[in-house]
Amino acid sequence: MASEAVKLSADEEKRLTEIFNSIDKDGNGALSKQECTSYWDDKFMAQKMVEDLDENADSKVTKDEWLDFFTKLKAAQEPDAFAKILAHVAKRGSDDD
Repeated sequence: MASEAVKLSADEEKRLTEIFNSIDKDGNGALSKQECTSYWDDKFMAQKMVEDLDENADSKVTKDEWLDFFTKLKAAQEPDAFAKILAHVAKRGSDDD
């Protein structure tokens, strides 16, 4: 079954890392609820993101947790659906650029 494991492509990982870094305003390598709220401008969405992605319940999302979440999401979605989700996440933060 390991040979069937879904992985992010190098481009997807690069893109997700860039998005992560743009959210991580203090550069500490972890996303806080406050940073997520600033990115999405929605407290509910920010809280939900932190709760859903925070695997070790420390109230922050590390880059590994971020990439792991999107890897699992990719495995659970059709390729077109995953591409749309990735584009939406990237577009959401580009409004501030």
